[in-house]
Amino acid sequence: TICSYVGEGLRSTLASLSLAVWQSLQEIRLRTGKPLNLILNGESFFLKEGMLMKNWQQSDFLVSRKIIDETVLLISHHSFYAMEQEFQHGFITIPGGHRVGIAGKGVLRDGALQTMRDISGLNIRIARPLAGISNGLMPYLLRNGQPQSVLIIGPPGCGKTTLLRDVAKNFSEGWQGRSFQVGIIDERSEIACSHQGIPQLEVGPCTDILDGVPKSMGLELFLRVMGHDVVVTDEISSEGDCRAVHDLCGCGVAVVASAHGGSLQGVLARKPLGDFLQTQPFDCYVVLSKRGGVGYIAGIYNRDFQPIKERGLCG
Repeated sequence: TICSYVGEGLRSTLASLSLAVWQSLQEIRLRTGKPLNLILNGESFFLKEGMLMKNWQQSDFLVSRKIIDETVLLISHHSFYAMEQEFQHGFITIPGGHRVGIAGKGVLRDGALQTMRDISGLNIRIARPLAGISNGLMPYLLRNGQPQSVLIIGPPGCGKTTLLRDVAKNFSEGWQGRSFQVGIIDERSEIACSHQGIPQLEVGPCTDILDGVPKSMGLELFLRVMGHDVVVTDEISSEGDCRAVHDLCGCGVAVVASAHGGSLQGVLARKPLGDFLQTQPFDCYVVLSKRGGVGYIAGIYNRDFQPIKERGLCG
C-alpha cells in the first residue's frame, strides 16, 4: 500500500527493502534534497546501495523535489484542493491507516491554517495495530463491572493512540463477559484511521466513529443522540475540550482520552487542562514513557493523583 503512494523514484527502493526491515519500520521521512530517512524501532537509518546505514553522510539516496511532488499528488488522489481539510490538520490518512505528515509553507486565513503549499517534507507513519496492548490496563478501567474514565498521558510516539484504539476494541468486543457501546471522536482520523468513512484499523463491533469533527462538537453530539457507555477521544487540551468531557462525565458516560505530557505533574501545571483535572473528572490517570517501547507504563494514579501502580509493560 505504501509503495503505491510514493513517487516513482522512491517506489522501487522501498519495494526492495527486506521483510525484516518492513516489520521494524515505523516511519519513512522525506525531505527535499536530503537523505531518505528510515526510522526502525526508534532509530534513524539511511541508505547506501540499498543497505541500511546509521551515518547520514554515507547515504547515496537523496530525496528529489520530483519525488515529493509525485507523492503529494498520490496521497491527495491528484486533487490537492479537495484535501484542504486534511491539510489543515497537517497530515493525510491513506488506506491501511498510514498517516502522512506534511511540512511546508502554511497558508493562513483569518489567523487559522487553511492549507499547505511549497511542501518540502513528508513523514509516512506506518500504522500497526498492537492487539491486546491494553489487556494489562483493562482491570483498572472497570469497577463493579462498569467502565471508568481514564486519561492517558505521554509524550509523542509513546503509544497513546495505539492504547486508546485497543481500549475501544476491548470494551466493544466485550471485557469480563459484557460488550459496551463505544463511541470514538476521531477529530484527526488517528484512532480508527478511517479512509472514505471506513475504519482501517480494528476498533470493535459495537463502536461508532465520528470522523473529522472537533472534539467539543463531537462529544456533545454523541451525548445527545447515541447513548454510548464509553466515549474515546484523543489529545484533549482546550477549554472547549475540557468542558465537553466534563458534561459527559457528569451524565454517567465513561471517557477514555489522552493528553500530551511527560508526567502527571507536568499536565496538572498546564492551563486550562490542569485546572480542569483538579475537579477530578477522571477515575485514573495512566502515564506512558518511551523508555520501554510502545505502551510502557511509567505509572498509574487514582483520581486523587496518588500512585496505585508503578512501571510495567501494558498488554
